[in-house]
Amino acid sequence: MAKLEDITVGDLEAALAEVDGKRETQRLMVAIIYKRGPSVTTSC
Repeated sequence: MAKLEDITVGDLEAALAEVDGKRETQRLMVAIIYKRGPSVTTSC
């Protein structure tokens, strides 16, 4: 996903607000999740 390096999460979220199709929505959601990184949970 080297092409995502120059795109911000904000840009992806803005694009997500503009798309109508299911496939486009899914691709943008995957890209946003990828850019945000893995979620880390801790237990105390």
